[in-house]
Amino acid sequence: MAWEFHGKGGIHPEMLFEAVPDIDLSRIAFGFQYFPETGFADFFACDSESVVELDSPISLLSYLGNSAFVAFPFQPGAKGYLIPPFLDIQACVSRRFVVEGFYRDDEDSDDSGEGFVSVGTDSVYKSLVSAAIESIDNGIFEKVVLSRSVRLPFSGKELAGFLKRICERYSGSNFVVFNIPGKGLWVSASPEILVASGHSILGANHSQVLAHALAGTKLGNDTLWSEKEIIEQALVAGFIRDKFAEIAGQGQLKEFGPITFDAGDLSHISTVFHLEGGNAELAVRLAASLHPTPAVCGFPFDSAYGWIVDNEELDRSFFTGFSGSFHPERIKFVVNLRTACFRDEQLIFYAGAGITSGSDPEAELSETAAKINVLRQLI
Repeated sequence: MAWEFHGKGGIHPEMLFEAVPDIDLSRIAFGFQYFPETGFADFFACDSESVVELDSPISLLSYLGNSAFVAFPFQPGAKGYLIPPFLDIQACVSRRFVVEGFYRDDEDSDDSGEGFVSVGTDSVYKSLVSAAIESIDNGIFEKVVLSRSVRLPFSGKELAGFLKRICERYSGSNFVVFNIPGKGLWVSASPEILVASGHSILGANHSQVLAHALAGTKLGNDTLWSEKEIIEQALVAGFIRDKFAEIAGQGQLKEFGPITFDAGDLSHISTVFHLEGGNAELAVRLAASLHPTPAVCGFPFDSAYGWIVDNEELDRSFFTGFSGSFHPERIKFVVNLRTACFRDEQLIFYAGAGITSGSDPEAELSETAAKINVLRQLI
C-alpha cells in the first residue's frame, strides 16, 4: 500500500502542546514522537475512520516504504493501530466536530474527586508479588513483571501543561504521545528503545539496527546493584541476544554494557545491542519477535505471560506495549514505560516491577510507586 505524504514531520513539541486543547480526541487519531537526538518530532494524524487495525507487529512489513505511526498493546495477539499521515496539525485543530455533539467541553467536567485511587490496594499488590515469588521457587518461571495503576480526576484543559512539563523534565527520554479514539490519549517518557534503525537514530549508516535491554531500577543514581537486579537484567539481555541470532544470524552484533543508565529520577542497568548490516525489514521482524520482552513480561515467556493473565487484575492496554514512527529510511519503536493515559476525564498512571526469586514485596511496591511518581509529580 502507498499513500501520498500529507503530514508535516519535523514539528517542534511546542506545536503539539498548543494544539492539544483544540483537538477533538473522540474523532482524531494522532501520533507524536519526540527525538531527543534532533529536538524535533514526527507527527501523524487522521480521522478515526482512517486508522488501520493491524493483526500483529509483523503486519507492518506490508507498509514498509511508507511513513506512519504505530501503537501496539502489551497483549500478544491484540490488534495494533497504524496512523497514516492524512492530516497536519492545523487540520486537526480545525476539525472540532462540535456541531455533531461529539466534543465534550471541559467546562462541564467534574474534577472535584477525591484524588488518587489505586487499582488494587498496596496489600493486594504485595500479595501478588508474594504469590509470584512462590511460583518462581516452584520452578514455574524465572521472572515475571507485575503491574499496577493509580488514577485521579483530570480535566482536558490541563493536558497541554502536563505534556509540556513531561517533555521538558525528561528531554533526553523517548517522549511519545498518541491518541486512539475510544482507547484514550497516551503519553510515555520511556527510557527504553525496543528497536531502532536508520540514519537519524544511529548515524549516517542506514544498515544498522539497535535494541535495548533495560531492567533493574533504583531511585537516583545509586550504582550498587544487587544480585537480584543483575540477574533480572541479564535475563532480558540474554533474550534479546538470542532473538538477534534467531532473526539476523550471527552478523556483526556488538554489545555495549551492562552499565548504569541514568533515566532522570531513576537508574537502570542497560545493555545496548548494535547490529551492522540490518535494514527496515529486519528491524520489523526483530520488533515482532521481541515484543513483549522479559523486561515487561517475564521469562520464559509462555509461563510468565500465562501467570500474568491468570493473576494480574489490570488491563495494561498500551502500557508495556510499544509505539513509534517509521519511514522508508528510519524506524524507532519505544517500549511504553513511564506511562499515563487520559480517558473519561481521568488520568491513569501505570508502573510495573520485575519479580525474581530475590524480590521483596515491600521493595517492589516502592519501586512501582517511584515509577508512578515520575509523571505524577508533573501534574
